[in-house]
Amino acid sequence: MTANVEDSLVGLEPEVDAFIRELLDRAAAIRLPELFQARHPDALYWVGDRHGVSTVALRTPSLTEDQLVAIMTFRLAQYLMAHQLDPRLIYEKQLAYEPLENVSERDVHVMAGDAATGEVLTYGTFKVLTEAGQTATMRSEHRQLFPVEEVFGRGVFERLRILPDLPVHRVSEAGRLMKNHAHPGVDPLIMRAPVEVLLAAFRLVVGELHGEIEACVGDMELGVAKKSQDFFHLP
Repeated sequence: MTANVEDSLVGLEPEVDAFIRELLDRAAAIRLPELFQARHPDALYWVGDRHGVSTVALRTPSLTEDQLVAIMTFRLAQYLMAHQLDPRLIYEKQLAYEPLENVSERDVHVMAGDAATGEVLTYGTFKVLTEAGQTATMRSEHRQLFPVEEVFGRGVFERLRILPDLPVHRVSEAGRLMKNHAHPGVDPLIMRAPVEVLLAAFRLVVGELHGEIEACVGDMELGVAKKSQDFFHLP
């Protein structure tokens, strides 16, 4: 196991340690070659085998249940290795993967993977609220909140121009960009994959999703998303 994996297991009780190790081992074994070795018929975006990395964007209904479970297992494992979730809580709830109800049919999953093996290298998502309605704006008092608002507070975007008056159903949360923490950071594929996912996101919002998304909200992890943004010289 890598140092990132071992760091996430420090100080755990034996039964918690065993449960989390088994979860991380399952996540490390995930391979989805069918998504990274040929263009999916429903792909919103696809780049195959660019210097070893393939990138694909798919809506939730385009994924099989097994593929979605694999992705949600990958997501849960990366949150654990990034110390963003309490391993003991995961053990208490006996979570084998992130709950499927955490995704909606309108969510767009953007993934970069190893073109040769099908291993997921980096994952991001466009999260769309399903209960927003057609009339609610971002400043509407009684509306469903985006995950980032649940963390940072209901009024976090109210001081901005333009955004508060946009219809909620035309806004998406750009979900946290997560790379595969089981790989060392100097792995060339791991270095390329977050940049490929961010490029895919840019291409999507000005292309395939242009008619659906007017603005993206979210928070940014300095060690992954911010570095990838810096690569494109974005403010």
